Amino acid sequence: MNNLSPGDTIIEIREGKIITPFNLKTFGASGVWALYGIEFNEKKEECLNVGVSTKEMDKEILYDVACYLHIDFKRLDKGTEKYINQFNDPDEFLYIKEQQLPYLYAYIATKFPYIRFEYVSSKNTRAVEKEFAHNHHARYWRNGYPFGIKQNRRKESS
Repeated sequence: MNNLSPGDTIIEIREGKIITPFNLKTFGASGVWALYGIEFNEKKEECLNVGVSTKEMDKEILYDVACYLHIDFKRLDKGTEKYINQFNDPDEFLYIKEQQLPYLYAYIATKFPYIRFEYVSSKNTRAVEKEFAHNHHARYWRNGYPFGIKQNRRKESS
């Protein structure tokens, strides 16, 4: 059962401190969520990522929060893969393949002292996730792949 409403804050963190505790209504919920952040020396909130969870949204977001709060980006091994979002916007960090999420959220922590996860929709479909990510130009959203990779895989299999 899902007791969340669109716009509900799931968790909010400022400078390493939890401002709004984890919303317990998230346990067992499914749907689309968005991550917002405010960069150092900025005032405006920006959409950073969007995700869809068919079940256990709580575990997915708690994992992301743990990476954000507890992994020191400077102590990670130097990555070899350049992070490319779905919009082909450049970014300056490298990650190790198969370890994308820990690197991503540790990196976000170096740039965004404020983050907030928000519930978007109970419709747990990739189409809703994609539409929301496009409408809000989510900075780190990848639609499952970096820009151009899925298209290249299709061409190779033809």
